[in-house]
Amino acid sequence: MKTTLTATVLSAALLSAAAQSASAPDYQAVQKDMAILQNILTTASQPESKDKRRWMHRDMDIRSVYLANQGMVFTIELPGAHWGSYLIAPMAPLPPMPSSFSFQFDGEDHEVPMPDAEELEETVAEAMEAAAEVAHEFGYQSRGDEKWRAELSEVREALRKSAKDYREYQRRFAEGNRNKVSEKEKQKLQEQLNQAKTTFEQSRKAYHEKAEKMRAESAKQWQEKITEMESTLLNALCAYASSTRRLSNNENVSLILQNAGQGENKHRVWVVSKSLLDQCVSKIQDNGFLRKSAISYES
Repeated sequence: MKTTLTATVLSAALLSAAAQSASAPDYQAVQKDMAILQNILTTASQPESKDKRRWMHRDMDIRSVYLANQGMVFTIELPGAHWGSYLIAPMAPLPPMPSSFSFQFDGEDHEVPMPDAEELEETVAEAMEAAAEVAHEFGYQSRGDEKWRAELSEVREALRKSAKDYREYQRRFAEGNRNKVSEKEKQKLQEQLNQAKTTFEQSRKAYHEKAEKMRAESAKQWQEKITEMESTLLNALCAYASSTRRLSNNENVSLILQNAGQGENKHRVWVVSKSLLDQCVSKIQDNGFLRKSAISYES
């Protein structure tokens, strides 16, 4: 009786183990399927036109991992994504105009109620250089690319000239104060300085506005590229969904597009369920299906 009971328990255990083995995924096979799918996604993301090649100045980096009971996870680093997140935020506002600048005469400090133009020029120039660097790294392209360059060059030169003139009138004003010129001459110097200040303020405002306009246009193009790339990857996933056939019914395929979100350092995440992928395999769905049906969010 004892022998029979032991045999029965052992038989049940073996049947249970066999059932678990049959239902468990073949991890090596899943890894191979995932590698194939990774190559497919990489190939699908390759630029087809000259314009896309200029945007994607280096290859997209795709890494994959299989997580039991979760599925395949593809982490995708887009070219220029770190600059893309920077483009989302508007440029910092112009710093306020200082109330005075200082000079020394006969060992004494003197205050002139006007700002230091050189300091302001450097501040605005740094902002513009940052915008130009972003544009270069991003591969900024638009139909009016040459027009943008010409306009940026024009406002940059206008700022430099107005800053140079402003510094010169500051020098003349300070020199007039040191030399104790007549009130009439001092008034003339003051008017010239005021006009130079107005011209400089207008130039730096135009400079900043042009940089912000370029940033906003670049940000718009960046988001368009993100949307296009998402659709390309999702359509490729649907077209080759047979590579996910070994996933369990409760598992998913997740795409994580690093730094592709609307906020700084935000990632775009797409989660595609096995049931949606099965519909792709059955050919009852086509392009755009996963974009409309899958879960997406930012993290």
